[in-house]
Amino acid sequence: MSDRPDALELLEEARRLLQRDLAPALKGTQRFQALMIANALGIAGRELAAADDRGKRWAADLESLGVEGEKELVAAIREGRFAGDETLHSMLLRDADARAEMVSPEKKDR
Repeated sequence: MSDRPDALELLEEARRLLQRDLAPALKGTQRFQALMIANALGIAGRELAAADDRGKRWAADLESLGVEGEKELVAAIREGRFAGDETLHSMLLRDADARAEMVSPEKKDR
């Protein structure tokens, strides 16, 4: 049984065909919509590709803060347990950067 093409390869091929072959033949709103869909496919592919590493990193970050999940983290923040905490600040910046990179990988400036 072959695992090729995998889900990421299928998304990338669909995105490529839509952007390169179909969108140029369209005009106006239909072209815009096709390019918007191609962009969404690219974002979804990047999110899938990074999900495992991001999830592991996030879990390790939560553990380093001494919380067992996002609900506990939110409650701790609301209670003021992490006021001025540089570890939390760095963790949240790293996660925001990772999310921004998935949406616009060409705009990396950090």
